[in-house]
Amino acid sequence: MRAKKVGAVLLAAFCLAASCGTAETGAPVASGIGETAGTAGATEQVAETAEEESQLVQQIPLPGSGTMEETEEAGTGEPLVIRFAGDFCLAEDMAITYALDARGDIRECFSEDLLELMQDADLFMLNNEFTYSNRGTPVEGKDWTFRANPERVSVLNTLGVDVAGLANNHAFDWGEDALMDTLDTLQGAGIATVGAGANLEEASEPFYFTQDGCTIAIVAATAVEKVGDREYGMTRAATEDAAGVFSTIDPAACLEAIEEAEANSDFVFVYVHWGTEMTTEIDPEQRELAQAYIDAGADAVVGNHPHVLQGFEYYNGKPILYSLGNFWFNSKERETCVLEFTIDPETTEADMRFLPCLQEDCFTQLITEPEERKEMNGYMESISFGGVEIAEDGLVTEETE
Repeated sequence: MRAKKVGAVLLAAFCLAASCGTAETGAPVASGIGETAGTAGATEQVAETAEEESQLVQQIPLPGSGTMEETEEAGTGEPLVIRFAGDFCLAEDMAITYALDARGDIRECFSEDLLELMQDADLFMLNNEFTYSNRGTPVEGKDWTFRANPERVSVLNTLGVDVAGLANNHAFDWGEDALMDTLDTLQGAGIATVGAGANLEEASEPFYFTQDGCTIAIVAATAVEKVGDREYGMTRAATEDAAGVFSTIDPAACLEAIEEAEANSDFVFVYVHWGTEMTTEIDPEQRELAQAYIDAGADAVVGNHPHVLQGFEYYNGKPILYSLGNFWFNSKERETCVLEFTIDPETTEADMRFLPCLQEDCFTQLITEPEERKEMNGYMESISFGGVEIAEDGLVTEETE
């Protein structure tokens, strides 16, 4: 078992220096479906059904301090292990939190081997698709607004989460106060935030992590809060003087952030909220954005929001995963994954592995049975673009002629 990184994430008050180099109460229902209570948010069963039927779109949350974030770890002499997971929710009055409260421990909601993957990574990131606050007012006219008691943040510490992505369509569900509480709560728990902030400067700041002299950067943004859309235009994008999420509807600012990250790091990830829910079909805009991100300096693009897995693609030799799927979001059965990158700190060459998982009945497990893994790998190959191969151990490669 790998040793967990040394120390908590440090939130820097200043930009990186040049040395950064080239992180309602109620009894649970047997079926896992909770009952709606007021405007605090409908159950995910109802919410997801509505999303499927009305094809509603979700959006993004923001980061806390708004300054460049950096954490530097002691060297291990081994490749850096960076792992990503998808949509995660702890909102009150949902089947997912009814199940958690009934079981009494978040560790009863994941398989033991999956817990080890999260806890043992040098850096582990997921999409935090709700707010941590006891304040605020639900956004008027929005169908689903997700908010959790700030005390629940300890769940992320138990899971080993180092970075919470806030660029999504639920970060601003309860207004600016709740967004700022979310940033403060996460950062106060030693968890870095990226993709939201008190203003555009903060929301667009990359996150940096350095180990063994190798610096990786993460830029997080959302492409689903389209202005004027009934559901998807309700997550406020950060501006020069207003808090919100980092929007990439107009990609210019995001491309600038990627260029900044590329200039200050050795490897750049873009973690983006985009696409259409409940389909494996890729929107043309996703492919256009992914290519623009890579042209700007991204080394890998990792997507989320559709609630289901979407396929891989390579562009100019750089990998794209269009959707990680629901990681631990509701009681529905959903295929999902952990996406793992191992980066050589000297050469900055990276291997990418698809580690298949299954979310069901508010429990997520790593798929380890060989035939099930083979089936999942084959499925992902079938929905990917171009020649993508996934080996038995999950290694993803681009087919070459």
